[in-house]
Amino acid sequence: RSFFERGYSWQEVMRVGRKFSESIAEFDSTMLEELRGIAEGAQRDLGEIVALNARTELLYGVGADDADSVMELSGEGCTGAIVLGMATASGNTLHGQNWDWRGESSAFTLVLEIQPDEGPKVLTLVEAGTLARCGLNSMGIGVTGNFLKTELDLGRAGIPAPFIRRKVLMSSNFHDAMSAVIRSQRSFSINVMLGDGQGEGINFETTPERLFWVRPDRGILVHSNHFQNPAAQALYDDKGLHVAPDSLYRDARVRRTLEARINHITLDDLKDAFSDRFGDPYGVCRAPSVGPGGDESATLATVVMDLTAGEFCVAKNPYDGARFQEFNFETSNLQQEVS
Repeated sequence: RSFFERGYSWQEVMRVGRKFSESIAEFDSTMLEELRGIAEGAQRDLGEIVALNARTELLYGVGADDADSVMELSGEGCTGAIVLGMATASGNTLHGQNWDWRGESSAFTLVLEIQPDEGPKVLTLVEAGTLARCGLNSMGIGVTGNFLKTELDLGRAGIPAPFIRRKVLMSSNFHDAMSAVIRSQRSFSINVMLGDGQGEGINFETTPERLFWVRPDRGILVHSNHFQNPAAQALYDDKGLHVAPDSLYRDARVRRTLEARINHITLDDLKDAFSDRFGDPYGVCRAPSVGPGGDESATLATVVMDLTAGEFCVAKNPYDGARFQEFNFETSNLQQEVS
């Protein structure tokens, strides 16, 4: 339906999707091979699977004539946080986010455990058919993301965000994880939060042209859907705030909750921070409500991770009572979930 709203026929979606295969192959040929495997296993056209991963580029990068029209259709607001060991009760690095998106996607959201022939294992929350959203790997690298929008986000060639996030999760160390973001040819503005179980965290606010960073303050890093770096604020018209002014209080409220427990913060505290309902229905935890473009959106998942211990906890539709499932690389419960 989203594609049809932008004037695409399904044949056009597949055609443009197949065209994106070329840039994906240049970025990482193993990812394109994985997309082929997904398409074959699901008995779908490769262009359809690519389109799932490149939806932002297809929806907003072709034929969009102004950034405001792009934002009218966007409903993907998220609030994320990283807490370094200096501020936690256990000394471990904690990382998490609320993921907000269109309510119908809830039925197609799942957790994948990826065991590559080489490199670290991965746990990631995805929409079926996509390669990565938020997650962590067996080396303690974690990633979450938030949408950002500027006047530059129109019709540029580049690598879709799921492939950048997957590249982060394929990294064996923090240096390579940061390089995956810094060196990527981004097609749209995105915010990427990176954590390391050995005690590091950083936030990258990116546009197609530039990259800015935000560091933790007293061991706490919180980000929603607006630019925090002063240089970015001076350079760009922050289009995200035009439709999500709640971003300005969502990150502040999460930070306030965490700072009240500084030096003693646990995963339960992170869960509590992400359950905040102030400003309902435009809170940190959002019940299904009509977004700026007329589509219903909601907090589809709360994800909290202990990067040091390799623990991944997710609650589906937390606005309806957060019931967390716990996963790690040592148990077999994931195989039971996906089977």
